[in-house]
Amino acid sequence: MIAAKHLEITEILRKRIESGFYAGKIPSVALLSKEFNVNPITLRKSLKSLESEKLIEKKTRIGTFVRRKGRIAFIFAKQRSFTNNMLYMRLMDGIKSELEQKHNFTLSVYSGADLESSGFAQKLKNQVDGCIVHSDYSRKYEKILSDVPHLFVMGYRAEIKDKIYIAYDNSIIGKLAADYLLAQKSENLIYFGRLLTDLDRERFAIFKDAAELAGINPTVIDCDIDRDKNADIFELARTKLADNIIEHKSLRTGVYLSADVFSPLTYQALYSRSIMPVRDFNIVSVNNNPYYLNMVHPAPPSIDIKMFDLGRSAVENLFRIMNKERISLKEINLIPELVLHDE
Repeated sequence: MIAAKHLEITEILRKRIESGFYAGKIPSVALLSKEFNVNPITLRKSLKSLESEKLIEKKTRIGTFVRRKGRIAFIFAKQRSFTNNMLYMRLMDGIKSELEQKHNFTLSVYSGADLESSGFAQKLKNQVDGCIVHSDYSRKYEKILSDVPHLFVMGYRAEIKDKIYIAYDNSIIGKLAADYLLAQKSENLIYFGRLLTDLDRERFAIFKDAAELAGINPTVIDCDIDRDKNADIFELARTKLADNIIEHKSLRTGVYLSADVFSPLTYQALYSRSIMPVRDFNIVSVNNNPYYLNMVHPAPPSIDIKMFDLGRSAVENLFRIMNKERISLKEINLIPELVLHDE
């Protein structure tokens, strides 16, 4: 009878751990003995069984805790693969820094192809303690994440209103770009980059409004790093962008690059026309991504959207979720700022 009770309690506690009901510290022996109406010896047998299964671990003078797997997943659902994606390296750097320095955890990265593979939900449940999900994400994946603590970072807010979401304040980026270019006495403004997403269009609309308040109607050169070939982007910069700058040489031109990823191709194209960015026209970019800015000289001023800090904040808040702590804000927005680089 006692043996049966010990096995029954073990199974109940195992299910609580696997379901996430216990995420951090396990209630004390005294509390659990009282809950199950057994003596502490029987309860300790159950805990010993769970410890042998490596589901829990004892910490001297602290208590008994759910044993962590020591691994967090980053899921980037938008792309079929995530190999060497420099656009998001600063985000990844922030995540890894926080995991390694404060938690001694490792990171696994998954893409859209992984999400659609057979048995992926069980793989996540068995191998990771929690997930950080880039929020270019579809509700069709909701079941995959249902058994794993998770939050969302960057991307679109629309489909995930009931989830913890960490991003930057997109509404001020266009204004920061316009204010900088206008402060540099720019009289001819050009927007060079993507208009594909709601985030891009919001930035441009605010930039355009600020420009028009100053009596300037900005020229738009639409291109997209995902949609267009590098050769096509180079040619747009070599022809349309360069021609516009030359045509308005009596005016000071200001160029707003929608992202740093465009800067290497743009600089190369303009150099081929003997046009020197920063020296011959004003320029501002977005992301403050050293992986791209280190490829050009002089680096343009860039609006830092705090990707590194977003990564660290995502880990910090994910561990709060994993530990069943209350998070008062559903949405956490970091504030972008303009960063000037030495010429």
